[in-house]
Amino acid sequence: MPHSIQVEEKTVNGVTLIVRTAGLDNDGELILFLHGFPENATMWDPALIHMAKKGYRCIAPNQRGYSKTARFSDISNYRSPNMVADAFALVEAYGADQFHLVGHDWGSVISWRMVLTNPKPILSFTAMSTPHPAAQVETIAENPEQRKRSQYMWDFLQPDFVDKMLADDAAILRGYYADMPKEMIDAYVDFFDYETMTAAVSWYRIWLSDIKNTPKAQATVPPVDSNVKIIYGINDQYTLPDNYERGKKHLTGYNVHVPLEADHWLIEMVPDLVIAEIEEHVTRFSKNK
Repeated sequence: MPHSIQVEEKTVNGVTLIVRTAGLDNDGELILFLHGFPENATMWDPALIHMAKKGYRCIAPNQRGYSKTARFSDISNYRSPNMVADAFALVEAYGADQFHLVGHDWGSVISWRMVLTNPKPILSFTAMSTPHPAAQVETIAENPEQRKRSQYMWDFLQPDFVDKMLADDAAILRGYYADMPKEMIDAYVDFFDYETMTAAVSWYRIWLSDIKNTPKAQATVPPVDSNVKIIYGINDQYTLPDNYERGKKHLTGYNVHVPLEADHWLIEMVPDLVIAEIEEHVTRFSKNK
């Protein structure tokens, strides 16, 4: 079936990623979807199928650590530049020199780094639940409520955090997913065994360690001049709308903000709205329209 989900392994940048695809036989432009935490590439299945039906070629990897074939004991392998390199290498492996980019949560963090590192091949970027990184740092520093909402990340540094996360039928993990349908929650919980959760939490652990050891002069993040759409939930329990208001001054190219009556889990909870917004943005900046 040309518009069904296919799963394959792709070796790029020294790692083998498990990739969900749809529409690879199409002639349209490539769309790369990057998942967040604690999610995986299955979150994008409805978007992959929809955009494949529109003629696009769609790929969504389980990123480094989430793919069992891309695991490391040394957490330095989970630094963001490695995931950025993985993503660009994956696009190249699928034969695209330009592409559209969609990211949620950590996948959006990696996507922001991509448009900051090498914006030229990125036709459009749809950021979900994650503001421009400079705005995020600023809001945490200046907004006490955002500091409170971000405190959970520091819990990840506890040596026994993964055990706590998965104890009692993964009660803490289940709590992250709020009001998602039960079948979605069960599927995510089944995905996150001890090794997978350890790898996923390692993204935070090395990131927080690097932030602590990075001089402020080196932490400055430049503005973004790419074609950006930011979709966020006004009821997000982790990221206040203030982040996005502060982020507007860091966007110098085309940009539009789409606040939704939703929480952090956008595509799981309001898939039709999110997919429509992705389609509008991708279509707007498609070279084949």
